[in-house]
Amino acid sequence: MDWLGSKLSSGKEKAKAAYERARDRISEETDGAQSTREKVAIVGSLIKQKTKQGLAEASAAASKAAIDVHSKAVLMKHKEQSATILPAELGCATAGTLLVDVLAAADLRLIGSGNLDTYCVATVGRVGIPWAAKVKKNPQVKTPVILRQRHPRWNASCMLPISTGCYANLAETELTVRVMHVHASRADECLGEARIPLSAQSRGCRTVRLLGGGFASLSLRWSSESEIDFGMESGQFQGVSWDHLLHASPFEASLSFWTAGSYQGKDGEARDVGEELFQIISASGETESSSYAGLNELLLQAPLTAESGKTGLLSLVPLLRMLSSKLHVLNAFAKSRIAGAIVEQIRRNTQVEESVRDQQRQLLHSLFLTTSGEELIELKRLVDTAGSGQNLLSVCDAFDDQQLCHSLAQHFLIEGCSSGSRPIHVLSDIDMTVWVGAFGSGGPKFPRGPIPGALSLYEVLSGGRITFLTARPPVWENQTRSALLNNLGIAEATVLQGTLENLAMVLINSKEAHKGMGDQKLREFNRFVTLHPEVRFVFFGDTGEGDVDFALAFVANSSHHIQGCLTTSRDASPPERVALIHDVVESAGITPKTSPEMREQLSNKGVHVFDTYVGAASQLFRLGFLDEWDLRRAIQSCSDEFSEIQPDQFRSVEIYSARFQELEKDIRQCNLLLSSYGVASSATSLPSLAGPFAKGAAQQSAPQMPAHTQAQQFHPPPPRIEPSLNKGPTSPTLRG
Repeated sequence: MDWLGSKLSSGKEKAKAAYERARDRISEETDGAQSTREKVAIVGSLIKQKTKQGLAEASAAASKAAIDVHSKAVLMKHKEQSATILPAELGCATAGTLLVDVLAAADLRLIGSGNLDTYCVATVGRVGIPWAAKVKKNPQVKTPVILRQRHPRWNASCMLPISTGCYANLAETELTVRVMHVHASRADECLGEARIPLSAQSRGCRTVRLLGGGFASLSLRWSSESEIDFGMESGQFQGVSWDHLLHASPFEASLSFWTAGSYQGKDGEARDVGEELFQIISASGETESSSYAGLNELLLQAPLTAESGKTGLLSLVPLLRMLSSKLHVLNAFAKSRIAGAIVEQIRRNTQVEESVRDQQRQLLHSLFLTTSGEELIELKRLVDTAGSGQNLLSVCDAFDDQQLCHSLAQHFLIEGCSSGSRPIHVLSDIDMTVWVGAFGSGGPKFPRGPIPGALSLYEVLSGGRITFLTARPPVWENQTRSALLNNLGIAEATVLQGTLENLAMVLINSKEAHKGMGDQKLREFNRFVTLHPEVRFVFFGDTGEGDVDFALAFVANSSHHIQGCLTTSRDASPPERVALIHDVVESAGITPKTSPEMREQLSNKGVHVFDTYVGAASQLFRLGFLDEWDLRRAIQSCSDEFSEIQPDQFRSVEIYSARFQELEKDIRQCNLLLSSYGVASSATSLPSLAGPFAKGAAQQSAPQMPAHTQAQQFHPPPPRIEPSLNKGPTSPTLRG
């Protein structure tokens, strides 16, 4: 009772004190008021102000509590998932360890308007294969999570076990690091992926592009040796200019410059990073030309966009002007990051003064106009393949000025006409062209998953430079890119999308919907092609959703398509544009949709329908897009990928038999085609395609193959030393 009485007495004293403070405040505020009405108005204003203040404090407290709850949930979830997957769990032995320092990222892709809670996960695996295939056979490690940071600095050291298979063949192994955003209540989301081929360097440090992550960058160190020692001692920074440090060690000096608290100004005052960066850029190159490497590295690691409530570097007019004077020394990677940051700021920030906005647009315009030749082609590639909603078309939209857009198109045209090279660019539909999934129309030609030979041929043809023309609407772009990355390993691609209206029209009038899809693809391509005048395009589609209509218009707009596509001589120049259409099947899954008569009519118009990607490769060989070696690689890869599909994955034995015979027929015709050009056969033969059938469907009767199966086999060439064989996800495995 004494305790209760003490509490009541204390509460009474506090209430009395609060009452006296309120009375004194009212007396002070109403002093000098002439009437009771005036005093009442003043008191009412005070109450309103106090209530508003209380609500604001309550809202802030609730917001803080919600953030704390979210943060605890994120940390708890990450802790539960953060254990390293041990090699023993994967059924593989380890032969070594890769030491990886995951240091920092800049300008991570935003998800909505929320904050980012990020960590990194790393693994190794064969070059080019998707993430899922890597982690299936190799360990993975995770860093701690950093809460509410768009430019996180993990500074985490990881020891990554290397499986025996990877360690024995480091020349074909790559380190892969993913940046992940933690969702408290659903699956974590990948913000991008970095890939480091260990064949080039088993030990190094680099700031790399975060593939599929917009204009974000990721800074890493790695070593297969006993320790990593690339750092500069903190004492080395005392009394030494940043320009000198950037010249001596661009990566480490840049890392230190952007690390909070690693360096203070004179006498310990707070740093003005914008002013320091301005001074470094203005001094860059005045003494030694090699210091340009330091400037580029500094911009690669720079947090170009602002955290919430702060001013971004690219909103500082003096810095924008200084950058404009140094564009001629910046590399394509640095320019692409600046371009991406400017486009994002123009899109998202409506509060910027018009003078700043004009300066940003002028810098964006100058980024491209000061670039030419192969460097311009690379800059356009980096911008075009940045990720969701970011490509060259978005750059043009950001100008909001027809003169600037026209000037940019003219520069691209002039550079394209003077370019000595004519790179090949693959345009491709997704559903039923490279992937069988929930979208697309046609019967069950293949099991769900990648279509054999598609990506292999794309890699041989264009080195992996792909633009996807899809009927999927923009609202599904993130899901589309996630599927491309996780299922096919494609992190860099441009995606030109369809409309929701055309997709909904399928439910009402499928014929009209497919025509609308073709028209939409043509509109998107016509905008896209003006930005790439130097390119020769090869389009791949299917007979399911308007691709034939697009293909006819696509080749009709090329002045050389008739001469190029109808010629049977490889001596003629390859055409400017070629269209190849993968034929879907009827509902039973056996019969191709397009009749032989319709195929001939389309071929006369420059549109070639094929059943397998071996058939597509043979047509490209006829047109001069592939040489003998490329054709053999494409055939070998298509055959290997088909053999990896278990026969019982097909809907029926008859469907498997039909696909088997289509592939055998196209391989036989390729042999005849090569023979007609006097190409000698190798002694190495293709493994029998009947083997997987017997393994996967022992209870079924195997399909009857033509009598000439053993007589006419594809013979791959003897292996030759060629760097491109180790590039991309679909390098063939040659036997012999």
